[in-house]
Amino acid sequence: MKKSASQQSRAIYFAVDQAQYQRIKDRCAQTSCRSLAEYLRRQTLGEPLTVNQRNASLDDLITELSLTRRQLSEALRAFEQSAQKVSEIHGHHQVAIWLAEHQKDRALIVGLIDQIHQYCKKTALVWLQ
Repeated sequence: MKKSASQQSRAIYFAVDQAQYQRIKDRCAQTSCRSLAEYLRRQTLGEPLTVNQRNASLDDLITELSLTRRQLSEALRAFEQSAQKVSEIHGHHQVAIWLAEHQKDRALIVGLIDQIHQYCKKTALVWLQ
């Protein structure tokens, strides 16, 4: 059974410069250790550490898809407003105006969908290497 932190009876101190301390903290942050003391204890005693590694391409994909989701949401809102306007039209001239706006909204949505497609293809090529 492991001793809790309150049952520790010895303390070890050592000095490091600021750059070394920052490196130790950075490495500690990449693990599942809850404190710097726990990290140093595990490192020194050779106990196993769980290191969390992040996948940069996955982070990029999530960022890009999040941005694209917001853009698609805005385009969908504009498209729904356009559909609402068509239900309120009472003349031929207004239909022509609505049709022009509708084509512009449609082109925006198709462009965003194409961006999603191209980004997914690019990401798939990176992952399949």
